[in-house]
Amino acid sequence: MRPHRSLLMTFWVLGLAGCLVEGRVGEEADLTAGEDAPALAETSPTPDGDAAAHEVADDGDAASPTEPAPVACLKLVDVPAPPCAAPGETATTHVEVTACGTLPVSLDGFALVGPEAELFSVAAPPAGSVLQAGESASVEVTYAPTATGVHEAWVQVASDALEGPMEVFLRGRASPFIADYCGEPWFTLQPGGKAIPQTKVSLFGPELTPAGAAITAYQWSVEQPPGSKSLFQPSFDVGEPKLEANVAGLYAFHLHVFPEEGPKQYAGFLMVQVEPEAAIHIELLWHTPNDPDETDEGPQAGADLDLHFMHPYATGYDVDGDGVKDGWFDNPFDVFWFNPNPEWGAFGETDDNPSLDRDDTDGAGPENINLATPEDGMGYRVGVHYWNDHGFGDSLATVRVFVKGALVFEASRWMSREELCEFGTLSWPDGEFTPAGEGPDGALCSPNFKHPLFVGQ
Repeated sequence: MRPHRSLLMTFWVLGLAGCLVEGRVGEEADLTAGEDAPALAETSPTPDGDAAAHEVADDGDAASPTEPAPVACLKLVDVPAPPCAAPGETATTHVEVTACGTLPVSLDGFALVGPEAELFSVAAPPAGSVLQAGESASVEVTYAPTATGVHEAWVQVASDALEGPMEVFLRGRASPFIADYCGEPWFTLQPGGKAIPQTKVSLFGPELTPAGAAITAYQWSVEQPPGSKSLFQPSFDVGEPKLEANVAGLYAFHLHVFPEEGPKQYAGFLMVQVEPEAAIHIELLWHTPNDPDETDEGPQAGADLDLHFMHPYATGYDVDGDGVKDGWFDNPFDVFWFNPNPEWGAFGETDDNPSLDRDDTDGAGPENINLATPEDGMGYRVGVHYWNDHGFGDSLATVRVFVKGALVFEASRWMSREELCEFGTLSWPDGEFTPAGEGPDGALCSPNFKHPLFVGQ
């Protein structure tokens, strides 16, 4: 038997609808799908440096130089078709393997691995099923997405023919319009992949369909994170709109186009993950049921709630009359609409100064406060003040606290005009958030909180 170099081969194949499928099989470098395995035993170094075979061989005499040794191997028969489904529905594909050597192969199991493996399931044969030489086995994989996106998993096929399991890469696509088209999008956007809150995403629609037909009209839509109500500018029906992504989370952009001739066509989707990059990022959003259009703009067009972020040095007034100065509305140690970028920390440094980067006065929000370099040993308090309802009544306020891009606290509470609610304290450098109250929303609220320097609400 002639020893030879063992190679764990990785191959990527572009499958249907632009999906990629990866297979990694312990085979010779020139082995392709559909060919028989070479009549040579694979080897790899043993702990003491010698080579040892990994295929299953019989116990007979060693093969002569002109006769191949019996060998068992397993390979992928064909590229699995990429599964595509609408969120809440299912799609199936198949992974088929074959015993490509001269000996039987025992299939020890099929498993799904990867961070999104829970969206897939596999109907595998019983462990220990045997494939005779030349036989194939096909297993059905079900894809059940819960939201729009591109989801990935690996099917691991364990057998006695390989040192480690074979891995087959799957990529599923989910969209509410997936029945119309399951391929790569026809449009582009900038920035792609990831962005920070308040990024303006630019979208670029195509001039022609893939078939070469001229496009005469566009229809953009977007799935936004909960609470986000951003609109396309200047409108949703132009070729190159923009959208300001103000809320942290996943944005999925969809496009339908109207060719010069023929029906409307779906041009696919692209996603942007919006993540804060500041050490501390605070979001305030609100929903006012009596406001018929929370996206309109202008004086008194919606309810006005304000986010507050307070340094422990704040004093201020005793507005609630409990004998203790509240700290809220303090200048410079409370960040809010009147004090959006105060000087904190070391004088002259800017990274340790917080900033109110977005103030919303006409409904829904968000309002965002960021602090790039917090001071060690400090506890920062987070509060919300209902400044003016402009006649729209109570609002459901939601506060989200992010530490280094990770969500550490989220709570919602109904609030009334002039009410102030403290949601909790964020300590640094441990990044732990301690709710102010004992209720399910963690808030400690004071009604009719009217600061004497901020009147005429």
